[in-house]
Amino acid sequence: PSVLSCSRMWYLSTAGLNDNTEGDTPLAESLFETMKTTYGVNNVFFLSINSQQASTSETHMPDPWSQFLTRQLQSQDVNEADLELARNHLEGLNIVETAQEAGESTPTTPIIMHPLSPVSDSNSAFDKSIAVDGVMTNSWSSSTTSMVHGGCLTADDVEKLRELVTCFCLSCLVPHVEQQIQHLTELISNKKGMSRSFLSATKRWFGSKPGVPNTPTPTITYTTDSTELQLRRLGDLCFMFGAYSLAFTAYHAAKRDFNADGAWLYYAGALEMAALSLFMQSADSTKKAHEYAEESIMTYLNSCRMPQFATRATLFSAECMRGRGLHGEAAKQLIRMTSEESDLRSALLLEQASYCFLASVRPLMPRKYAFHLVLAGHRFSKAGQKKHSLRCYRQAYQVYENKNWSLAEDHIHNTIGRQAVLLKQMTEAAEAFGLLLSRASRQSATQQAAFFREYLTTQQELNSETGELPTLPLPVVDNDSIQVLLGKPPPPSPSENSLCYASGVSFESQSDEALRWNSMEEQLVTAASTSQVKIFKPTVELLNNSTNNTISPTSYAGETVSVSVSLNNPLHITVTLQNVRLLWSFVPSSGGLCQDNSLDVNSPAARTHVIERLVLQPDTSSKVILQVTPQEVGELCITGLAYLLEGEGGVGVAGRQLLLPRPRLLSNKDKRPQDNSPFASDNRLRLNIVQFAPALRVSFQGLRKDMLSGELSTVTVRLENCGNLAVTRLLVTCGTPGLVALGSPQRGDVMEVALPVGLAPGASVSVDMQVRAHDLRGSYTADLLFYYENTRDQAKPLYRLVRHSWPILVHDSVQVSVTSSRSTGSSKIEETLNLRVQVQNSSQVHDSVKCEMCVECAALHSPHWQLSDRSFHPAAVPLGPQELAHFLLKVRRKGGVGTELSRLPLIDNSALMPSPEFLLPFDDQTSDFSGAEIRTMESVVALQATFIVMWRATIDTRGGDKRVAVGQHHVKLSHLGDMSSWPPSPAHSQGSPSPATPLRIFGVDCAQETPTDSLTVRQQLVTFSVSRPPASTTPHDFTKDRLCIVPVDLHLRNCSDCELLVKVEATGATVGKKGYMYSPHPCHSFHWVGCTRRLVSLPPHRPLCVKMAVAVGLPGAYNLGSHLTVQARRPVDVDFVTQSWRTDAILIVT
Repeated sequence: PSVLSCSRMWYLSTAGLNDNTEGDTPLAESLFETMKTTYGVNNVFFLSINSQQASTSETHMPDPWSQFLTRQLQSQDVNEADLELARNHLEGLNIVETAQEAGESTPTTPIIMHPLSPVSDSNSAFDKSIAVDGVMTNSWSSSTTSMVHGGCLTADDVEKLRELVTCFCLSCLVPHVEQQIQHLTELISNKKGMSRSFLSATKRWFGSKPGVPNTPTPTITYTTDSTELQLRRLGDLCFMFGAYSLAFTAYHAAKRDFNADGAWLYYAGALEMAALSLFMQSADSTKKAHEYAEESIMTYLNSCRMPQFATRATLFSAECMRGRGLHGEAAKQLIRMTSEESDLRSALLLEQASYCFLASVRPLMPRKYAFHLVLAGHRFSKAGQKKHSLRCYRQAYQVYENKNWSLAEDHIHNTIGRQAVLLKQMTEAAEAFGLLLSRASRQSATQQAAFFREYLTTQQELNSETGELPTLPLPVVDNDSIQVLLGKPPPPSPSENSLCYASGVSFESQSDEALRWNSMEEQLVTAASTSQVKIFKPTVELLNNSTNNTISPTSYAGETVSVSVSLNNPLHITVTLQNVRLLWSFVPSSGGLCQDNSLDVNSPAARTHVIERLVLQPDTSSKVILQVTPQEVGELCITGLAYLLEGEGGVGVAGRQLLLPRPRLLSNKDKRPQDNSPFASDNRLRLNIVQFAPALRVSFQGLRKDMLSGELSTVTVRLENCGNLAVTRLLVTCGTPGLVALGSPQRGDVMEVALPVGLAPGASVSVDMQVRAHDLRGSYTADLLFYYENTRDQAKPLYRLVRHSWPILVHDSVQVSVTSSRSTGSSKIEETLNLRVQVQNSSQVHDSVKCEMCVECAALHSPHWQLSDRSFHPAAVPLGPQELAHFLLKVRRKGGVGTELSRLPLIDNSALMPSPEFLLPFDDQTSDFSGAEIRTMESVVALQATFIVMWRATIDTRGGDKRVAVGQHHVKLSHLGDMSSWPPSPAHSQGSPSPATPLRIFGVDCAQETPTDSLTVRQQLVTFSVSRPPASTTPHDFTKDRLCIVPVDLHLRNCSDCELLVKVEATGATVGKKGYMYSPHPCHSFHWVGCTRRLVSLPPHRPLCVKMAVAVGLPGAYNLGSHLTVQARRPVDVDFVTQSWRTDAILIVT
């Protein structure tokens, strides 16, 4: 350039250029010879290029200039509004802003740009870009409209160009530069004398400091041959050719002279170049270079008032410091240059400062990067650069995303949405506004309502352009709450609302209940199967996160499929939804086209249920149940839900939400899928629809939820087949044994309902079911499970189920206590027992339910015993709360095989009959010891009986309602002599302190006797009694005969199940005295005569009469049992055991 030298490089014009294609080569060579003679051989060059035509089909060489040309980004989404806005803005902004930065008025002289400059005239370039549809020419090298460079050059031409440049640099340019540097050095040394140095020193001492002028100083003007400018030229020339050390020396000397002269513009420029020279030398001079750059920038700003030069120096300095890794210092310089004078310049500087923060490593400053990008975006927006503003906010959001800085995110989303609207990018605008609504925020309700209106307006405009059903941000779908309910039968008609329908499986069912229902289902399957069930797979009707959803569930055509999902409204305002429905796709099994209901609600493949209006309250979650009824056979895939999001003023946007269940995480034991994913596949929303299946609808009439303990109730069960196949077999089980009785018992607790001809489709049948309330007061849940099969043996599944659960509140009614003992007369004709029964009304006066009891009937359920007609019981007196009554009943052993249930009415005309269905079967008595002998010992004291009390109660509630209830209580009698009570008393039911047990170190205490092998049991093998036939009083005349012989019968009875060997021994009179409770006292002076020792064999449960005689010498009363001993032993025993049965046989002799 001419600024480096006073003389032109004249030899540049002596280069000869010849076009090989169109030029005259001989003429060019003759001219070249003439120029060599005139200017010299080393100063003239000849270049021949363009050796081929541009349109030739020969393969061209690669573009030689592609690596040196700047590729510019092609404009995206440019429309006429953008172009017009940019044109108007640039016409009024570019020139005015440049002039304002320079502190000048609007320039009147146009600035002519250099032809080789990368920056061309703004107006012409912009107008040119408009002329080609907003796309800059030569924007991409691969574009079809890009300009081709070097199309006429061959490989020889390119090589000749390289030789020309090399020769020019070595022969002309470098020697010329060396000559100029030497010339300038000598010129500066000769012209700079002592006087100049003295004047400069005086100005340094008495002049003002740079950047802080005390008084206005006149502008210093230097001539072209002044020493200061020659020194500056020397520095520029050295800097241009990489001699940075020499350049810094020249700039340093020049800046001192400029400072001394007060030429602040020249001074600032010298400082700027000195700083650049130091930066280019080494890293050791970074601190000094930074100081020079700071001083240069401040001089431009304060002394020169030229912010554009200060901006240039800042950009140079910042780039150099970034190269040295001083990103923080570079950012500070860039931020300092921002001002309110130019929004565009400030935006650029803030953006560059943010990139400096991003590049910083120690410390990391990503938040400063994002914050300054937000500031840059704001300044771009003020400058009218909407695209740049949008770009900055997008980049800033990458840092603020998922950081829980809700207010900052709201500001970014709101700005992105508005900028996108101005740029007609409605898709991005709707997405940004949607992010303002899809999460909880700290914004006020008013602000959220404004966001909501903007979103609806934007989305509505976008829908009018695309015509698609968009994904809406509201409400927020909780994918973890998705549940699918299968197999729900059609709803009942309105006329049948008085019935109680089976509850079935509901969305409120708890996961812990599944184990109980599965156990009941396994009982039914085992009872229904003719063979052993090897693998049991429970039926799953409710699919959620806790179930195995890897296999697609099966549903039936015509049956409703319900989907439950939680919808969350995170806003502080009410959100209204209209026409909420499920979205699905259906693939018919016949191979037809896939159908969906995204646009058409009424589809023949499935019927969609629509919720017309749904209001979501602020900051709440609502559970919504949506239904679809498939009508054809195929595969139904539920994809999401569709609705109309309603706003104020009738503005509404139709959209959808996808239902994406979260898959279950596989454990280490689970089998991995083929893609080796750690999650199991979830197919709960992909259903296989089959055609034929029965559908049983169960309803109840008379089902009570408030009952007395032991109360009996008859419930009518109606069974209706709503399916398209007949029901062939019906089994029922109850989760609480002894609660209901329906049909005939099958196996265990399973009951079978008789269906002789099955239950055809559309048919119904009613059966009676007996319900007996629990014996203990409290709240209970009764579970019933119905199992039914269809007529197709190969159909899958083979059976279907119906559940029903209902709560029962049980109140106190009666408490029964029974004590059993052997009767003293059981040794004669038959074996009898005495039962002492106590019945108490256990209700309290302050209870909410008051009742009066009347015991009407007693019964005994036993295979060996039955009630006798001989009993003592009070009259039919009602028992109030806490009142009790006593009964004395007699039980006799059955003579043969008969019914297990014996009944004894306690009042006249009692029609109550006990229900044997609620009686538990008699279990085989087991013992800790094995063998027939042990079982024989158990039969001595075991009763194996259940005592039943039937009662009638009048119930009065606090509400004034009255009703009559009938109940049945059972008391299990296990052993003779024990008192059995049921229900247990409150003290026992609440838990009483148990006595301390003996310390057991190893196993069972060996010293403790078992009841079946104790001495007490062996002493109760035989009962006996003594009688004097035909009467107990014998008259005798002792004056005629001093000795009276009285015959006596000894009745023995075996109370065991084995044959016994009984030894009877009669002893003489005893001398001891014994107190008696009756008068007169018996005498002891009598003797057994005849055979006084007998040994007899006694069959099981058989009586035996032994004839004996007694002799008395005086009239009186004699106790024959006091001198009689009965011993017995089993065949396996060695010793006889004296029987503990005592009887008072009084013989009166007169």
